[in-house]
Amino acid sequence: MKFLDPGSLVWLSLLPLLVIFYLMKLRRKRAEVSALFLWQAAAREARVDSFFQKLRNNLLLWLQILALLGLGLALARPYAVVSGKVSPQVALVLDVSASMGASDGRFEAARKRALQLVDQAPRGTELTLAVMGREARVVVPFTTDKEQLRRALRSLTPRAVEEARQGARSLLASLLANRPQAEAFLLSDHPPTWELPPRVSYLAHGEPGDNLAISAFQIAPGDPLQAFAAITSYARGVETVELELLQGGRPIDRRQLTLPGGARRTMVVAVDPEGSPEFELRLLHRDALAADNVAWAVAPRQRPVRVGVVGDPPLFVLKALLSIPGVEMFRGPEGDLTVWAEGEPTGKGVQLVLEPPDRVLKGPFNLTAGTDPLVRDLPLDRVFVRSVAPLSATARQRVLARAGPHPAIVLDEERILRLGFDLYQSDLPLSPAFPILLHRLVDQLVRGLIAAVPVEVVPGTGLEVATDQSVSVRRPDGGKLTLTPTAGKAVLAETDQAGIYRVELKGQQYPVAANLRSATESDLRPEAGHDVLSGLATPKGQPAASHSLVREWWWELGLGALFLLMLEWYWYHRRTR
Repeated sequence: MKFLDPGSLVWLSLLPLLVIFYLMKLRRKRAEVSALFLWQAAAREARVDSFFQKLRNNLLLWLQILALLGLGLALARPYAVVSGKVSPQVALVLDVSASMGASDGRFEAARKRALQLVDQAPRGTELTLAVMGREARVVVPFTTDKEQLRRALRSLTPRAVEEARQGARSLLASLLANRPQAEAFLLSDHPPTWELPPRVSYLAHGEPGDNLAISAFQIAPGDPLQAFAAITSYARGVETVELELLQGGRPIDRRQLTLPGGARRTMVVAVDPEGSPEFELRLLHRDALAADNVAWAVAPRQRPVRVGVVGDPPLFVLKALLSIPGVEMFRGPEGDLTVWAEGEPTGKGVQLVLEPPDRVLKGPFNLTAGTDPLVRDLPLDRVFVRSVAPLSATARQRVLARAGPHPAIVLDEERILRLGFDLYQSDLPLSPAFPILLHRLVDQLVRGLIAAVPVEVVPGTGLEVATDQSVSVRRPDGGKLTLTPTAGKAVLAETDQAGIYRVELKGQQYPVAANLRSATESDLRPEAGHDVLSGLATPKGQPAASHSLVREWWWELGLGALFLLMLEWYWYHRRTR
């Protein structure tokens, strides 16, 4: 037996001191006397009694010696090298892809097996936990804290993503690199398509099953909009299923489809373009996997730009806007773009304010364009204005153009574009810069905002929003995140849930659909690899490698010493009663 902390054996030097205490103890005899004068003789006898007594056989002494010996050895941490089937370093890789959520309970079985491996590992074994989702990643690095592994395993659930097989291969290689005694266990329902290294064991979970899946669902642009869907059968027999289509949570269509085994059927439904842009398709059928029985879609955002008009703006402004393809004009606010010829702007969307403030400085002034993308390279150098009402220019506002030294065209963070001069008293409408400015206003601020947010994202991949402002995203489970843009993009990496993500950007909300569309996850037939029942599979039939393990004994010695002290306390009080 060896010791990890041999310096702690110094505590065993207390053993002689314990024996000395017993030698120093006076042993008096109980005696009955018949007269009081005899007490004086007994007192004299006690005074001359020897200080050191003969060491007698005492159970309390032996119990205290054994307890002190156990505590001293426990502090020195004795250990022995033993042979075992578990390596000193163990890696657990658990599959959390969508197919692990099948109705046969394969994920719970895999998690239970992982918990058993954690419990069976000897004390001192370093364990790590990794997961295979859209990407393979480490959840808990190598640690001897088993409780941390248990908590992490209990918190895991299958995600709506496709298994990253090659990522798992690379992760296993990195976990085993520079660890010659490490061993890994791969817990999944898909047998690896690559040869396992000698120190990797595959633990198969799950059985083959019949499944139907929504393999495609989207809203196609047109007049009217059309919902297109495809249903694929991964079953061995003929299945009749019922489909329900919802728009904005309201059912709008219901029909039945009959699918032979391995067949694919499509459906096309005309939908209301003026209704909600959010659609949901439900496959009302009980099969092996529920995750692919529901899908979401969002109508295309490249729709006509609605321009509202308040007051009586100049006719040349309206004609310049109508010359832009896709622009529709109406009276009143609340459009994608609202032109204000009078009053202060209210509502959402981009606002164009033509009425200048009352305070006017006489000119004339020459307009000069700034470096903002809205006015960059515009030919404003020959444009003059007779007078200007200087606009405020704070850190929250973008000065697009100046009349002399005064801000004349300003865009604030609420997307309100203000003109600080009267268009009738300038030659801007006669310049080609004017229609170009309005065209950029529509393309960059209106359509650019719409195009900045996608209508669909693949679960597990990043959701990118093209913006230079902070973005708020609400996940399908209700969790809310705030994203800070970097290099003109805000990216949400946590998209491993299926459903509708709601992106809030510049005061408006944009839905984004995320669906499980993976034949690898939906196909649970034997020919797809699901022909292995729960069990242990190792490469070429080799057993798991046997390694030398360091087994410590301090825990047992400490408990033994505590038991001896309790026994000594009980025996002492029992004797003195």
